[in-house]
Amino acid sequence: MVNNPRFVEAIQAKIGTAVDTEDMEKQIAVLQGRLKQAFGTKSHLERQMDTLDINDVRYDRKILDLQRRYDEQYDIIEEIKVQIGELQSQIRSIQQEKISGDNIYRLLLAFDEVYHSATEAEQKEFMKAFIERIEMFPEKRKDGSWIKKIVFNFPVPVDGEEVKELPLETETTVESCVLLCRTDT
Repeated sequence: MVNNPRFVEAIQAKIGTAVDTEDMEKQIAVLQGRLKQAFGTKSHLERQMDTLDINDVRYDRKILDLQRRYDEQYDIIEEIKVQIGELQSQIRSIQQEKISGDNIYRLLLAFDEVYHSATEAEQKEFMKAFIERIEMFPEKRKDGSWIKKIVFNFPVPVDGEEVKELPLETETTVESCVLLCRTDT
């Protein structure tokens, strides 16, 4: 598979492709606007509490109301900060996966060189990183193959599409029914 020119072209096209995090970055910008507004509201409430007339008959009720609204701003600010942090974490995760994906695809391009120069233990670890499982036939087939399909840990380009499973069955099963008649002669 790694020696197939179409596979190599597909892998090379995959390396360095841009990761789209634009929507998440727009959400962060909106949240930052809301955060700025919440800080502004909090500052405005502080000024109102500072300028409230202590001789006002309803001072206690007004200060409690302002204090309640002031406390709510802390909750709003904390909630927005958590949302921004989660989005930033998702963006970092996507970028890390992209970097890891590029490294995997580069290793695939140099598979023959890397694999054959590795020790047997390294070869096994290398295969574990790429292959989730291999399904085998119960018995060796007429064509000499044992492997039914390979399931990869990540999508690989095959014939113009990305697949995680690669079936390796080479012959199709054809069933036929034969009518046997017994003749008494």
